[in-house]
Amino acid sequence: MPSDEPAALRNCISCKERKVRCDRRLPCSNCTKADRDCVFPTTGRILRHPRRMRLEDVVNHLHVCEYRKNSRD
Repeated sequence: MPSDEPAALRNCISCKERKVRCDRRLPCSNCTKADRDCVFPTTGRILRHPRRMRLEDVVNHLHVCEYRKNSRD
């Protein structure tokens, strides 16, 4: 049965990290068995990694750093 909620809001954080199916109870059975805190996210998406800089941004940053270095010399 599909749901309109994103999966990140339906599953507890512990089950998502452990990549196991969450039964969505409070606390869920997986967290109860593992004696873990069962916490559901309050916001949408859980970011695993900060956003990576685009290549263009990295090149621009490099140019700025080089300019600052050369202006000090």
